[in-house]
Amino acid sequence: VLTQVSTRVRGILPAQTASGTPAGGGNMVNGAISLGISGNGLFPWKDLIHRLFVINRTLTTDELAIAERWVKQGMAYCAVIGDSTTAVNNAGGGLPANRSVASLTGGMICHAAEITFAGGKIADQKTKWTALAGKTALQAVFIQVGLNDINTYIGVSKTTAQIIADLQDLVNTVNADKPAGCKTYISALTPCKAWIGVSTGQTAAAYAAWLDVNTAISGGGATPITGVDRRITSHVALLNDGSGNLLPAYDSNADGVHENGVARQIIGQAWRAALEADGLV
Repeated sequence: VLTQVSTRVRGILPAQTASGTPAGGGNMVNGAISLGISGNGLFPWKDLIHRLFVINRTLTTDELAIAERWVKQGMAYCAVIGDSTTAVNNAGGGLPANRSVASLTGGMICHAAEITFAGGKIADQKTKWTALAGKTALQAVFIQVGLNDINTYIGVSKTTAQIIADLQDLVNTVNADKPAGCKTYISALTPCKAWIGVSTGQTAAAYAAWLDVNTAISGGGATPITGVDRRITSHVALLNDGSGNLLPAYDSNADGVHENGVARQIIGQAWRAALEADGLV
């Protein structure tokens, strides 16, 4: 019989409210526990299980602290801000089935702090970040967003300077709201020349904006993005065909923008290098 279950979400013990009628006199009854499934099991998990151990007695306070240090060793609590080039993609809706970049980045723990989603723009991610609960344990925030802004707004309703200003505002918002010591990492936008601006008929202007935004992310240009601890750019050249396009070998949907799992691992390795450089993993 399980008498105690201790769960942490990014290092925080969430508040728990009792509801319903306790079974087994308040203890969990004998029976199988299913882990790592997505159905109606007792413990469904949305993300990967990083470490798990079961002990057949109640731990003392000191023992629990030791156990928690062991579980967290080599792991960093992170938030990820992004769009479909970083988010998990399902086969539905015309997107390829690919795991998120965060899930392919060794040592990164996000869970609900991975607020990326397909179609996400800078303003959407700012709203999601502001509403995110449990920020106090975060050690790093990764930002890789802006493609949908360029693709939708350039030549239609916004200038490149406005999009860079929106991205700077997002960085400033993260920095104002994150815990002390938490790192802010900005990651360059992936190559997508064949895709960007096509839907609005602004291909040349959109690609020029992509170049300028990535220059600002890398710390160059007239208005470089400031307030970041590291700029992650190494993945761009590796994914680029040399002309600004996503290499066909990395294009999972033949649409010029949605990269496959191998490409996502390349991005994840670049993210991991930032965590390693700051001693977080």
